[in-house]
Amino acid sequence: MCGEMAGDIRYTRLLLALGLRNFSMPANAILEVKNVINTSPIDTLNHKARKIMACTDSLSQDRLLKKLNCDL
Repeated sequence: MCGEMAGDIRYTRLLLALGLRNFSMPANAILEVKNVINTSPIDTLNHKARKIMACTDSLSQDRLLKKLNCDL
Protein backbone atom coordinates (compact mmCIF):
# COMPACT_ATOMS: atom_id res chain seq x y z
CA MET A 1 0.00 0.00 0.00
CA CYS A 2 1.44 3.30 -1.04
CA GLY A 3 0.17 6.74 -0.23
CA GLU A 4 -1.45 8.77 2.48
CA MET A 5 -3.63 5.93 3.75
CA ALA A 6 -0.59 3.73 4.43
CA GLY A 7 0.84 6.39 6.72
CA ASP A 8 -2.41 7.13 8.55
CA ILE A 9 -2.64 5.12 11.78
CA ARG A 10 -6.44 5.25 11.64
CA TYR A 11 -6.23 2.72 8.81
CA THR A 12 -3.20 0.62 9.80
CA ARG A 13 -5.15 -2.11 11.62
CA LEU A 14 -7.76 -2.31 8.89
CA LEU A 15 -5.09 -2.65 6.21
CA LEU A 16 -3.35 -5.37 8.24
CA ALA A 17 -6.63 -7.25 8.61
CA LEU A 18 -7.15 -7.05 4.86
CA GLY A 19 -3.81 -8.79 4.34
CA LEU A 20 -1.54 -5.89 3.47
CA ARG A 21 1.99 -6.27 4.78
CA ASN A 22 3.97 -3.73 2.73
CA PHE A 23 3.44 -0.07 3.45
CA SER A 24 5.05 2.94 1.81
CA MET A 25 4.64 6.23 3.64
CA PRO A 26 6.27 9.53 4.50
CA ALA A 27 9.25 9.13 6.85
CA ASN A 28 7.54 11.07 9.65
CA ALA A 29 4.80 8.39 9.90
CA ILE A 30 7.05 5.32 10.14
CA LEU A 31 7.51 5.14 13.93
CA GLU A 32 3.83 5.60 14.71
CA VAL A 33 2.69 3.06 12.10
CA LYS A 34 5.37 0.60 13.19
CA ASN A 35 4.15 0.85 16.78
CA VAL A 36 0.57 0.14 15.72
CA ILE A 37 1.69 -2.85 13.64
CA ASN A 38 3.76 -4.28 16.49
CA THR A 39 0.88 -4.04 18.96
CA SER A 40 -1.87 -5.36 16.68
CA PRO A 41 -3.09 -8.95 17.12
CA ILE A 42 -3.88 -9.91 13.50
CA ASP A 43 -6.22 -12.78 14.43
CA THR A 44 -8.48 -10.40 16.38
CA LEU A 45 -8.53 -7.83 13.59
CA ASN A 46 -9.87 -10.07 10.82
CA HIS A 47 -13.40 -10.45 12.19
CA LYS A 48 -13.71 -6.75 12.96
CA ALA A 49 -12.45 -5.75 9.52
CA ARG A 50 -15.08 -7.94 7.85
CA LYS A 51 -17.78 -6.10 9.80
CA ILE A 52 -16.40 -2.75 8.63
CA MET A 53 -16.28 -3.85 5.00
CA ALA A 54 -19.84 -5.24 5.18
CA CYS A 55 -21.29 -1.90 6.31
CA THR A 56 -23.06 0.13 3.69
CA ASP A 57 -23.49 3.20 5.91
CA SER A 58 -20.40 5.43 6.08
CA LEU A 59 -21.23 6.65 9.58
CA SER A 60 -21.38 3.06 10.82
CA GLN A 61 -18.12 2.28 9.04
CA ASP A 62 -16.46 5.25 10.72
CA ARG A 63 -17.80 4.20 14.13
CA LEU A 64 -16.55 0.62 13.67
CA LEU A 65 -13.16 1.84 12.46
CA LYS A 66 -12.79 4.01 15.55
CA LYS A 67 -13.81 1.04 17.71
CA LEU A 68 -11.25 -1.16 15.96
CA ASN A 69 -8.52 1.29 16.92
CA CYS A 70 -9.72 1.81 20.50
CA ASP A 71 -10.50 -1.79 21.48
CA LEU A 72 -6.98 -3.14 21.09
